[in-house]
Amino acid sequence: MMPMCRDISRWLAADEVERLPFAKRLLLTLHLGMCGRCARFARELHRISEAARMRWSIAEEDQEVIARLERSVLENIGDAADGRDDVGR
Repeated sequence: MMPMCRDISRWLAADEVERLPFAKRLLLTLHLGMCGRCARFARELHRISEAARMRWSIAEEDQEVIARLERSVLENIGDAADGRDDVGR
């Protein structure tokens, strides 16, 4: 079963992609190839992360704090968008 946009955005925002089983990572990749909104969301998350790290030259020990903050913000944004344009509905 193809995951919905809500699942994809949560996996991406929580930075759980590397910990997902192979089958789920494959489904995520397929979903990103078919869903422009989720692909755009993934690119924006990457840009935000890179910009923050470059801007503040974050020390290694502070990176986890920043990552948790990013996830919290993005999860709240994702919760607000739940129910819109979900694939698989």
